[in-house]
Amino acid sequence: MKNWITLVCLFMAAVVLAPAALRASQQVSAKDMRKELVKKVSQQKDALKKGESGLKASGKFKGGKLDVDFKDDTERWLWFGLASLAIAVLLSILFWGGIFFLPGLFWTVGIICLVIWLVKKFL
Repeated sequence: MKNWITLVCLFMAAVVLAPAALRASQQVSAKDMRKELVKKVSQQKDALKKGESGLKASGKFKGGKLDVDFKDDTERWLWFGLASLAIAVLLSILFWGGIFFLPGLFWTVGIICLVIWLVKKFL
């Protein structure tokens, strides 16, 4: 019985570790790695510029700051929902998700705010 368990464990280890060993065997030169890194960074810069130009065109990005209109009832629910979800994520990370009831409360409030936003926006 002990030999059987050892055999199964070795088989499982071989199945799990074999793909990693195959991936690690492919060597990439430092020059190629730098080229790929430069290409990825330039793509990210282009995407960032494109996103900023879209915000400027929409009129919500003024003077380096995002212009949020809390007088608009629909947009206010969106920002309350997003802020609640962001706070919930932070509290979940800090409190490991279950020590206190606050992360769950913020998750609930955030979801409710976003549902209200969806209803007001599309109905």
